[in-house]
Amino acid sequence: MHRFFLQQDIPESGNLILHEKPLMHQMSAVLKLKAGESVILFNGSGRDFEFRIAKISPQAVFGHITKVSLNKRDPILQIHLYQAMIKKNNFEWVLQKCTELGVKTFIPILSERSIKKGLNRERAEKIVREAVEQSGQDIIPSITDPISFSEAINRIGRGETIILCDQSGTLLPNERFFEGKLIHIFVGPEGGYSEKEINAVREHGGMVLSLGQRVLRAETASVAVVSLALALIFKQ
Repeated sequence: MHRFFLQQDIPESGNLILHEKPLMHQMSAVLKLKAGESVILFNGSGRDFEFRIAKISPQAVFGHITKVSLNKRDPILQIHLYQAMIKKNNFEWVLQKCTELGVKTFIPILSERSIKKGLNRERAEKIVREAVEQSGQDIIPSITDPISFSEAINRIGRGETIILCDQSGTLLPNERFFEGKLIHIFVGPEGGYSEKEINAVREHGGMVLSLGQRVLRAETASVAVVSLALALIFKQ
């Protein structure tokens, strides 16, 4: 079934009227849903609500809740991805694919070698919301405003799990970095992080991880390291 995120309370049963214009447009004009068809509604409460459409009008979508079920698709590992600002299309690809994998917080980084500086928050939030709808998860990731590398490091407490991707690092992650439920992952810009930034992570107790001998694009590295972290935590 198609899934849609609502920023409102959803009843466990009974009638429900949807007034959000983008949602109405998606249902009627894009997907061309009809009366009698069902969709899934969710609002970050940990539950999926099956909604059967009774009528679609230009003003609203009318229907009723037929079923409520628990949503258990969000990963137990809370990944905060510190993605250095990269080209617009590549950055948006990272948002989409890493949301599908289960990243719950995106922190855009302005590193020493970052070329792009700006972020279209409205478009970024639309991308992650649609990725959550598509992947069947429940929690919409948060996206912060871009911050400097030093500010990002200073926001992380000592002893918290930090991994930075760079070819100078070790090939195999130390398993102690995957023992908790929260991990901070740094992926650099097109030119990589500077030596100063890499050393700052090491001094803060973090690990520098190499993803192999091949030089990966920034967006490829993000998907690779998030997948690795999820695979290792589920293996334990």
